[in-house]
Amino acid sequence: MYQVEKTVTENRDKVPAGDVATVESAITEVRRVASGDDLGAIKTATEHLQRASHVLAERLYGGEGARGAHGADGAQGANDSSSNVKDGEVVDAEYAETTR
Repeated sequence: MYQVEKTVTENRDKVPAGDVATVESAITEVRRVASGDDLGAIKTATEHLQRASHVLAERLYGGEGARGAHGADGAQGANDSSSNVKDGEVVDAEYAETTR
């Protein structure tokens, strides 16, 4: 929960306000139910926070946002535009060892 709070605080201006509000609401709910003894409510609130934090992470690090976060040479450098390989595609290659 503390890591999610830190992520929200550091990246509040990089994600939609609705996503931030959802995560903050989920954090508040976890805190509220954690003070009680209802394990089911704690589990449900924690799962809701986890789902909300995953959405937040996707907004921050997924898709085009990841390329912007890593800079021009970051993720884009590994995906040379002249290559016919698509993102996530596995390419098999053969090689031969040589001795010198």
